[in-house]
Amino acid sequence: MIDERDRVERVPYELCVLRALRDGLRRREIWVVGANRWRGPEADLPTDFEANREVHYTALRQPLTPPRLSTSSVTACDRPWPTSTRR
Repeated sequence: MIDERDRVERVPYELCVLRALRDGLRRREIWVVGANRWRGPEADLPTDFEANREVHYTALRQPLTPPRLSTSSVTACDRPWPTSTRR
């Protein structure tokens, strides 16, 4: 996306941004205020979710308390990401 004069090429950059936006909307990491389809994930929870948490978790077949992460998982998450010097 960088041309020979170290400038960002606009079209590929815009396509990457739009793809990232689409992926974020699909994963529900990004939502649109006032939208129906792309609304915030909290709006999809039943209104009585907190009061009936155990019932809802049972219906979803999920434990009320998440299992602890293994030491190796936590250690792997604490390591920095490798950096790349390539453009």
